[in-house]
Amino acid sequence: MTNTIFKLSQILESAEKLPSQSDLFLPKNERLSKDTKCAVLIDDDNFEFTEETLSFAETHGLNRHFGIELVQDFVANAKLQKSVLSVEELVTALEYYLEYDAFYDFGNV
Repeated sequence: MTNTIFKLSQILESAEKLPSQSDLFLPKNERLSKDTKCAVLIDDDNFEFTEETLSFAETHGLNRHFGIELVQDFVANAKLQKSVLSVEELVTALEYYLEYDAFYDFGNV
């Protein structure tokens, strides 16, 4: 996977296929939507990012990042709760997870 900008919807819909040795990079002070620009960037063998990778993220205003396993975990949890999910619901679940460090409860909607 090369350094590429994606829409958040693309990442959420394919989360289980993403390489585990990567991070999701998002804009720091932006409300998330299905169209939010983001990138999945792979770290090196020492679990660190190269200068080129960090420069790519900075150039595109992507300075908030976390391991792709987190994305895979919250998507899997959401799918356990609700078999059919819209991209907007996944975005809501991600925002909730990032704010509260907890899974979104679709039963309390």
